[in-house]
Amino acid sequence: MRRHEPRRVMALTKAIWGMQGVRARLLRLLEDAVTACLLLFALSRWAHTRGMPYAVFLLCGLAPWFYIKEIYTDSPALPMLFGPLLVANKRNVAWLGFCKAVTALPTLLFWRAAAALCAMLMGYGVAGLYLLPYFLLCTLINGAAQSLLASAFSPLAPSTLTKGLAITLPILFWTTPIVWPAYAFSNAMRLFARLNPLYYLCESLRTMLTAGTLPDWRHTLAFFIVSAAMGVLGYIATARVWGGARAAAPAPNERE
Repeated sequence: MRRHEPRRVMALTKAIWGMQGVRARLLRLLEDAVTACLLLFALSRWAHTRGMPYAVFLLCGLAPWFYIKEIYTDSPALPMLFGPLLVANKRNVAWLGFCKAVTALPTLLFWRAAAALCAMLMGYGVAGLYLLPYFLLCTLINGAAQSLLASAFSPLAPSTLTKGLAITLPILFWTTPIVWPAYAFSNAMRLFARLNPLYYLCESLRTMLTAGTLPDWRHTLAFFIVSAAMGVLGYIATARVWGGARAAAPAPNERE
């Protein structure tokens, strides 16, 4: 990494954060809060979570979901906004994925705090709070990989990608144990769903806050393998899309 690269990454993160004003962020938070309230009202009576209060179960699922949803909503536009500038200055466009994952952290922290507070109010105590940094790290790693993957192909067909996300995000939401427990799925569906990193993030937050434990090592290994595969695929695609343009760009007039 070049000497001034961390400073430039921080500047890029700040620029992405500045794309949305305070009003837009509050409106998004309000929209998520309304969604959480509607789901709690509609599903709490019949969603059997085997002793876990449904409010805790739901918030633990929605915390990583709202984070990932923000990443997938915003990431496709980033290459077209920042890609030409990064290419002109001989910078790696792949940094956009990491920077977007960082700027979405306030959403994750807010809903994770809401889930932790709800769990404590329901009598679960604070035994698993020491595991929350691990959850934050896992979510950030996966968020960066998914952001990189979501933005990699957007320069090729931005409208098609946007329409595709409008279809795939609802499917992803309802086929992941976010609002209902995994045992409600068939065995084949549950086996397929376990390959979804969101499954691991939802379940790990629930077990952390209610039992002070982590999911089993096989699920943890699958999470990191899939997250790494997504990140590598996104990085390769980004290099293919922007590599030629970056190589042809003139060297920036700056002193390093």
